[in-house]
Amino acid sequence: MTIQEETLELPSWDEITRRRGRNDLAWLFIDALDSGSLRDEDFCQALQDAWTGPDSPMSYAHPYLWELLFRNVGFLHEDKPGTYPLTGSTILYRGCTESRLYGMSWSERPEVALSFAESYRRQGLAAHVWAAEFKPERALARFTQSRPGEDEWGMEALDDEARAKAWIHTRLG
Repeated sequence: MTIQEETLELPSWDEITRRRGRNDLAWLFIDALDSGSLRDEDFCQALQDAWTGPDSPMSYAHPYLWELLFRNVGFLHEDKPGTYPLTGSTILYRGCTESRLYGMSWSERPEVALSFAESYRRQGLAAHVWAAEFKPERALARFTQSRPGEDEWGMEALDDEARAKAWIHTRLG
């Protein structure tokens, strides 16, 4: 192997993430993209891991960047490009404070959102289970296997108008 060939060989996503914790995955992904060291064939797996691994992937990059990364795939189902599974508008749920309604992770199950809302409440924050209606084209990804039972949807961040239409599905304390 020549020196030129050696410098062109990129590490696999598995090599990049070896011996790293799940909360490192988002910044490792962003760093690999920024440095040009992420192999094309690893993009979907790395995006899924970066989104579903950390507790708060949005703290590593702006929602518009995440949207762009997901749109690069079209629609991500688990770690593979897929087709939009929604055929019409649907109601999804998010357990959070009102200030975190901009988040992009939503669930089709209110009880999943409730567990997140209760987590915020234990931290002393005013959290509830929020509901919002989404059109199919706002769907970016769906993850059901990364964290079994969560059935997570990655959706475009709510704009001001959509956020104003969201409502409290379950009010806590």
